[in-house]
Amino acid sequence: MRHNNYTRKRIERLFLERSKAAQLAFAIGFNQIPMRCVISVDETHTDGSDMYRRFGRTQRGVRCKLLDRDPRLLPRMSTMMAVSKSHGVLWSQTVLVGAAQTADDWRLFLECLGTQMNSNLPGMPRELQHDSCVVLYDNAGIHNDAGDAFMQANGMYHMRFPAYSPIVQPIEGVFRDLKKHVRDLLYDNPRYLDKPFRLMAAAVARLTPQQITGQFQRISNTLSLILS
Repeated sequence: MRHNNYTRKRIERLFLERSKAAQLAFAIGFNQIPMRCVISVDETHTDGSDMYRRFGRTQRGVRCKLLDRDPRLLPRMSTMMAVSKSHGVLWSQTVLVGAAQTADDWRLFLECLGTQMNSNLPGMPRELQHDSCVVLYDNAGIHNDAGDAFMQANGMYHMRFPAYSPIVQPIEGVFRDLKKHVRDLLYDNPRYLDKPFRLMAAAVARLTPQQITGQFQRISNTLSLILS
């Protein structure tokens, strides 16, 4: 690519310019939807590197040794979650996986989410729509056409983010808080390592409405900057 005058800096610049254009187009359309209507959906992985606190303490001159289990041997969990500004955590599901969840997991997640969210009323002005009625998700491979068809058939109004735009996804910040809760829980009770599903359920339960609302407010500020 260098022979064709595509340096690393040029590729990065072209990528950022393309992303900004896509984010602007998305922000213009998304700005018409009240934030209270949005359900932010995504998937996160949690493995050994996420479970332990990054820093330990030891005496000066004495090497710090890890006394916990080898992080590489800890189970890898994959969690799908849906959050909204009005209702907090609408739904979450966790599985133990080798790589990631699949399109079948995504379809099951949507079936469960459909029982928790409100319906979008066709023809009704946006400001009069119910809270938590628009599913917002990214372009991950598991978010396939079958999932889109399921939402369309069941009246689940949905929107996709532009590619590579985590800065406009509220749940990304929620996942950062979630993993902090995982580390705190394990620090207080290492026995959670043998109960991964209970660990994740306890971490999800620690997510407060203030934390989730704060992430939606952060995205509102980001969209305002994109539109300015």
